[in-house]
Amino acid sequence: MIFELNTFYIKAVLWIPPPHIVNYSRAGIMLFMGAVSMREQYEFMSNPLCKRFGQQSWVAVSILVTECMIVYKFGYETISKPFPPHVIAFWIAFVVIALGWSFWNFTYKLPRRRRTASGREVSESYEETNQRRTSKKE
Repeated sequence: MIFELNTFYIKAVLWIPPPHIVNYSRAGIMLFMGAVSMREQYEFMSNPLCKRFGQQSWVAVSILVTECMIVYKFGYETISKPFPPHVIAFWIAFVVIALGWSFWNFTYKLPRRRRTASGREVSESYEETNQRRTSKKE
């Protein structure tokens, strides 16, 4: 995603018009190089026998770092502007809601209520519910 962000910033900071050949060339190079680079990165991360980070991956990382330095050098006043308060409030609310939902959904487990054959409500935990379900299947 930083490659796409760098594309936008390089066009804005260096005043390159969108239909310019440099933009199309860069997009094509990143497309074909990125496919090989992603394959090498996936192999490095998923295969315990792979001990080396691929050459194309190193090239992609170096291009990414170089583009970030160009944007930082020539467009510091653009990237250092503070965010508007409503954008900050939205992101804070989003992060709090996402973390709260994750905590609620994955760690905090409420007991379930079910009715027995006699009509009485019984509270049980998730583990008890799963144990009862698996014992019925067998």
